Parts: sequence; C-alpha cells; structure tokens
Amino acid sequence: MKVAVIGATGVVGRKMTEILSERSFPISTLIPVASERSVGQFIGADKIVTVKDALGMKPDIALFSAGSDISREWAPRFAEAGCRVIDNSSCWRMDPRIKLIVPEVNGCNLTPSDMIIANPNCSTIQMVVALARLHDKLKIKRIVVSTYQSVTGSVDMEQIAEILKQTPGVELQDNPELNQYPMPLYSFGKDQVFVGRVRRDFSTQNSINLWIVADNLRRGAATNAVMIAEQLTPFCKIS
Repeated sequence: MKVAVIGATGVVGRKMTEILSERSFPISTLIPVASERSVGQFIGADKIVTVKDALGMKPDIALFSAGSDISREWAPRFAEAGCRVIDNSSCWRMDPRIKLIVPEVNGCNLTPSDMIIANPNCSTIQMVVALARLHDKLKIKRIVVSTYQSVTGSVDMEQIAEILKQTPGVELQDNPELNQYPMPLYSFGKDQVFVGRVRRDFSTQNSINLWIVADNLRRGAATNAVMIAEQLTPFCKIS
C-alpha cells in the first residue's frame, strides 16, 4: 500500500511515520511530503517530494499534517484521485459532510465512500475515548472541560470504575493511597488514555469529576490518524 505523509518533516508528521512502522502498517511505498526547501532530502530511505508529485504517485492513503490551508487545497484533489485522506488539521472538523473519527468510539461508522476523514483535536480524542462507554451506559448530560496541554473522597464509584476498566484504549489509574493517578510525564510515548481522580461532583446531581491524561503527540494526533488508516485498509484497492 502506498502511504503519503503530508507534512512529514513536522513534529506530528514524523511521529505518524514512526507509528506506521511501529504498528507494522502494510506499506509498500512511503511517500514523505514537505515544503520546497525540504524536497530532495531523505527521511530514512525515503526521498521527500512535493505535494503535487505525491499526488502523481497515486497513494492509497494520505495522512495530512501540514495545516488547514494545505488540507483545504489538496485533500479534495487526493480524494478525487481515489486516495483516502486522513486530515489532522482543523480544516474539516466542523464540516457536516466529513466524519470526525476516533477509532474506538465511532470507527465502525467508516464506509467505502469516505474519502476524507477528519482527525479530532488532541483534547477531544482522549476525552471521548475515556467517556464514550460511560455515556453509552449512563447517558452523560453535561461535560465541563479544563485542558492542561503539555482530592476528595469518593461516597460508591464502583460502577464508574468498572466501566472505565472495560473501555478500549483506557487505563484506569486511581489509587490515592499509593499516589497512583494520571500524570503527563508517565503518558509520554504511550498510546493509552489514562484516567484517574474519579470523584463525585457535588455541585450537581449525578455528576462526576475525572482526570484524563494522554500523550497529545501520539494518542492525540499521530496514533489516532494511523488507527483510522488501519480501519480504512479493507476499503482500499492496493496499488
């Protein structure tokens, strides 16, 4: 399978390339794409090309992480050429025609007709991975979010803890007696969404507070994009 990484020299683009290898994604040809000043250089054994040249190489999947302007101009061109685009920018996230995908939550909604797929914001990804099953079981009515990018007692929370333990992609870390709770330092280089400090919120009825931590570069961007690509592979006609 031919896979293009648009923005391959950027922080997220490099991480995408790393995770494609790490997860043994079935690549026959990797096509790294960057700006004109990087063209001709190499990422590993792969020569960097322009986005126009990459389009001519007819990739099966393109992972975009080069900003909204590039995505707006080039993603439709790649899609029209039969390439499935997974976009990491904010360009398509609010477009009602484009699916916003977190694989553990709604990856089952992908179909062969989806040619452009939006990768959500890093805070959104980790939040919905942690909360999706809680919502399915208990129907969340309100979420109050505080994000920090880069304790009180708990009355009976066994049901909440059990649901979180069974949620794909989530690792529950919540043992105050041993000072075990999610910390950004310990999420570095990992793909799990870590959840802890799960407590009742006494400000309103049937509410909880919880702490959600993840590696924003991996789980909040690159890994989510690669996981979407993995779910798209059955729809691709291999070049």
